[in-house]
Amino acid sequence: MGISIRRSIAWLPAPHSEPTSTIVLTSPARRFIDVRITLADRSLEWGFAGTSSYAVIDDVHEKGQWCHWVDNQHELGAEVVDEGVCSQQADGSMLEVGAMVNPATGAVGDYEEVWDDLKPVGPAGDAARCIVLQHETATSRGIVELLGVYLQGVLKNASGTFVERWQWTDEDGGAWKQTFTAGDHDKSLPCETTINQAAALKEGDTLEFKGLSWTVVEVAAL
Repeated sequence: MGISIRRSIAWLPAPHSEPTSTIVLTSPARRFIDVRITLADRSLEWGFAGTSSYAVIDDVHEKGQWCHWVDNQHELGAEVVDEGVCSQQADGSMLEVGAMVNPATGAVGDYEEVWDDLKPVGPAGDAARCIVLQHETATSRGIVELLGVYLQGVLKNASGTFVERWQWTDEDGGAWKQTFTAGDHDKSLPCETTINQAAALKEGDTLEFKGLSWTVVEVAAL
């Protein structure tokens, strides 16, 4: 559980670089949302969400598995699973080595990623919380996840893919700001609604937003 910010990636045998702003939010129940924004033009490289699990290999390594429940690059219902071996590095970062689909080629390739993991903190000195909303029909899936001072959302349906990222900033007295958006946001996600109602939301609550029904599937005080 936590906030993971990617430091670099290498599609082997190429060297490490970081062409994106990549942030992964993972809830206590291991629901994750991964949003990758291309730095060069601020476009969406990849947005996906699902569930993750880990299995200990030895004293240093553990195997991670990420099952994509909604993914802007794959049809709804497609079985997309990433696997990687993770190990803590001397500088506190996490090295992940594995194979996954390279978004530039569409083919599975070997990769290395270096991650910095952050402990969630709440905005303006408040206690950190995690809230996860889920939407699903036969033709539409979406996840919105608030964790600490970050919130990300991904929605995919027949109209396309819609992605948002929000972050709390202490500037100007403190406020949540939308830092990224992709898609037609007349049909957007309930990100701002989740922020505004965060203190009152409970597991099992339902939000109606832009004609879609969203269920609160997880709430946790951290």
